[in-house]
Formats: sequence, C-alpha cells, structure tokens
Amino acid sequence: MNIVSDFGHNNISHILRLEILPLSRMQISDLKNSNYFVVNNKIDQKISHQKWRKFILANIFSSVEYVPKRKIRRIDNPLHMNAESAFDPHNFIDYPPRSEFIELINYMKERTGICDTQNKYVLLSQRERDNRYLFDANSKLPLQSFLSDALNKIGIPFKFCDFAELDPVDQAKVSSGAAIFVSAHGAALTNMIFVPDNCFVMEFNLRKHWYCDPLCDAHFSGALANDEECDGKLTFRPHFHKADYSNLSKLLDKTYIELDVDRYEGHYGRNPLSRKRLFVDGDNLIARIRENFVG
Repeated sequence: MNIVSDFGHNNISHILRLEILPLSRMQISDLKNSNYFVVNNKIDQKISHQKWRKFILANIFSSVEYVPKRKIRRIDNPLHMNAESAFDPHNFIDYPPRSEFIELINYMKERTGICDTQNKYVLLSQRERDNRYLFDANSKLPLQSFLSDALNKIGIPFKFCDFAELDPVDQAKVSSGAAIFVSAHGAALTNMIFVPDNCFVMEFNLRKHWYCDPLCDAHFSGALANDEECDGKLTFRPHFHKADYSNLSKLLDKTYIELDVDRYEGHYGRNPLSRKRLFVDGDNLIARIRENFVG
C-alpha cells in the first residue's frame, strides 16, 4: 500500500495529534507493509521537527520518502491521508485510554529497538535560556540545579536535557528511562510517547495570570505587571485552554499531574505562552516526586 500525506506542520505535538495517531485506524499489519510518502515542496527535512517526524514514521512504515508534488503521479495507487485531530487539544477531557493509540505507539517503540531503562530516574525538560526557562522560586536557582542537589540528598536519580538539542534517537533513549517526566508546557512533552508505561507526567502549566491572548500592549510593554488584570481580549475563551498534554497522557494511560507556575518574568512574544522565565515551587515539586517515584 502507498500512503500519501501532504501534512505540513513543524510542531511535533501537531504531527503526533493530526498525522500519526490517526493512523491507528488502520491495522498494524497494513502499516508495516506500506510505503509512506510526504508530499510537500516547502518542507525542510533538516529541521529538528521533521527529523523527529521521519524517525517516528520510519519506525511504523516499510519506507518513508519525502517527494515534491510533481512526483505524485509516479506513486502507484496512492491512498491519500487527510489530517484529522486524534483528540481535542483545547478542552480538558477525562478521556479513557485508547487501546488503538497505545498499540500503535508500542509498535513504533518496539521497532526503534529502544527498550525501557531498568534504572529509572526523574527527567526534567529544560528549554533554552529565556524560553520558558524554569527556576526554583525560593532559591532562584535554575530548576535543574535545585533538583540535582535536592534529589541527590534523598537518593533519587536525576537527569535533565533540552530536547531541542537532541536528535530523535537520543530523545527516545532519555525518555525511555523516566519514572517521572517533568516539563513546562511545550512540545517536549510530546516525548511522553517514549516513556515507560508507569511513568508519571508532571506539567507546569501557564494557567496563572492568563489575562489576554495575544498579550495586550500594556502587558507586553511592561506597563502592567504579569499578575495585574487587563481589559485585553482572549482569542479562544476566558480560561486556560492548553489541554494538549493532559488529554494525550490520559489517552496513552499515563498518570498526569498538573503543576502551577508561581510567577513569570519577561516575555519574548505576544503569545501568552512566550514567557522568558518561570518560577516554580521547588519544594512542592520535590514532595510530589517523593510521593510518586518508583525506581
């Protein structure tokens, strides 16, 4: 079977939700014996998102090829896939686990040859500086420094990484050993597809002080502090609507824990997610880790 997709997104969470998980409608036996063609003249295969996408697809299909639109006619009996959302990313829904999603992800993981690590650890996703960078609110230490010291004292192994700096194989490998996966809201959480079955997913949301979307002039300029309300508009609805990873974790049967950010400093864009520095309650995080860690 020759399957054709013209899906053009570069966000890996969108790739998973709109392209990969919908493949679960097909039989695994049909997928593994099929060829997959990505048809788009503008996709840059060298960027990290497309490398991640091809890594996933190559571990599902017999072959994966990116082709320009002019070559569609050379594909025998193409089956065109329409991008469709596997779940609602904007409303927090108590989804039951979806067995077909889990089966597809487990098949993909098996094909990678990357097994769950026996010696489990707490894994922190830490983005680049001034890009939702996490700090302990009390000590003002970068969260990886705070966690490394605190967890070492109680004998809990710890690792951190910036997923944007890792190739897809290394993203899968480091995720495969996570007993607890901690991250600020962002695409790195898509890598929960690689974590062990009993991994806890802890997400720092940006729900607090969600007053305007996009950021109003007063908040963007600093005339209003982050914790001051404004008369700006909310593009989606008058509440925090970033339910992507909460819903994904439920569908994949992962235990999800949502954590609040205490306060923000700075912003690098009009998107209210574009906060430079996130200050969190490190002591509360340690308590949640101690409560749930099973090595």
